[in-house]
Amino acid sequence: MKEAQPKTDLLYSPRQIEIATFLASPSAIYMLVKNYNVLEKDEYSRNVKYIGPLVFVLYVLTALYIPYEVPISILQGIPVFFVWAILQKYHMTKEEIIMLSPFNFQSNWKVILVGIPALVVSLCVTFILTLPPYLPYIFDGGQSSVVLKNPDKPEGSYEILEISPPYYDPYLKAEGVEGWVVVEFSLDESGKVDSAKVHEESPIGVFSEAAIESVKQSIFKPASKDGLNQRTESAFLKLSFELFDDTNEINCDSVLPDDERLTSCSVQ
Repeated sequence: MKEAQPKTDLLYSPRQIEIATFLASPSAIYMLVKNYNVLEKDEYSRNVKYIGPLVFVLYVLTALYIPYEVPISILQGIPVFFVWAILQKYHMTKEEIIMLSPFNFQSNWKVILVGIPALVVSLCVTFILTLPPYLPYIFDGGQSSVVLKNPDKPEGSYEILEISPPYYDPYLKAEGVEGWVVVEFSLDESGKVDSAKVHEESPIGVFSEAAIESVKQSIFKPASKDGLNQRTESAFLKLSFELFDDTNEINCDSVLPDDERLTSCSVQ
C-alpha cells in the first residue's frame, strides 16, 4: 500500500487574502498571482499582475476626492469588497482547495511577512500620489500672519496687543476643512493668560488644540480700574479657521453684539 504523498503546493486561502487586503491592498495582487501560478492559470495571473497595480493607483487617486469625514474603515473596505468579488468568481473556495490533494495552505506567518512589505509599498505609493496637492500648504508650514484691530470695548477693559498665529494644519487646508473655536480664558493682573479652555467649537476636536495654544501665547494688556491692573475672568475669543484665495492672515476687528466680551477673529 502506497503512502499518501505530502501536500507540497501551498495556496493562500480566500480569507487570508481578504484579511491581507484590508491591511494593505497590494498584498492581494501578490497572493492572487502566486495562487494562479500554482494553479497554472496563466491568463488570470497575467491579468492580476498588470491590471491590479493600475486599479490600486486609480483607487488611491479616487480616494483624494472622497470627503474628509468618511471613516478610514470605509476606505479600507472598498478594496476588500473588490477582491472578495474576484475571489467569488475566479478563485476556488477553501473547501475546494482542501479537496484537491496536491494543495495546502500558507501559514498565517507568511501572510504577515507578505503584508508588511505590501503595507510599506502602499504607504509609499499613496504618499507619492497624494503629495502634490498639499505642497503649497506644507511649505507655508501652517503659519499665518496677523492683522490686529482691537474692537471697541468699555474703558478699562483688557486689550489684545498681539495674537499668536494659530497653527492651521496644511493637510486640513488642502482638504478644504474649515471651522471655528471659541476659547474661554482668564487674565491675571499682568495680562498673562492663566487659564484657557474650549467653550464651543465646530467641528469638534479639529482646531481646539491650535486655538488654545494660540490664546496662551498671545499678548494682552490687562484690564485696569482707578490706575490699578485688574484680573479678567471669562473672556472669550473666537478663532474662525477659513480659506481665502488672496490672503493669509488673522483679522480681529469685531465684537459680537450679544456679548461684548467675545472677540471674533478669522484665521486664514
